[in-house]
Amino acid sequence: MTLVRPASKYQEARQLLNEPMNIGSLRRYRELAADRQHPEAAAIASLNQAFRDSVSGDEELFFMALEQGLL
Repeated sequence: MTLVRPASKYQEARQLLNEPMNIGSLRRYRELAADRQHPEAAAIASLNQAFRDSVSGDEELFFMALEQGLL
């Protein structure tokens, strides 16, 4: 099966948020959020709290993300 990424970075970030959170999806979200010059940067930044909430619900993922500097 081939993974098809959505057309926009915001759509991809929303899709990541709607899937079970893992370290790979958190890394990808951080990549999407890192480009502050992108036209969708503000929309992606609006999802930051939802991602933090998602990660904080999983203690193991939370500490792994902290160790890797993703939070």
